[in-house]
Amino acid sequence: MKKPSIIHQAWNLSKSIVEYTKSGFKNTSEDKYKERLTICDNCELLDKKNGSCSVCGCIMSVKAKWDVEKCPKEKW
Repeated sequence: MKKPSIIHQAWNLSKSIVEYTKSGFKNTSEDKYKERLTICDNCELLDKKNGSCSVCGCIMSVKAKWDVEKCPKEKW
């Protein structure tokens, strides 16, 4: 499974950190977090070996927790 380049991953992470900071470091509810992870766990784009998305390169256990984040394929 091909992932985005390290530069693209760094850019995505930078944007995410800015948005998360602007939100006041708001995390999603525990139920919503579990729902997001379930969707990711069943997604063909998840690299199950390291838990990262093959589209954005993000570690989904982190991305799913931040309330401002969205799935790059709009699955959640």
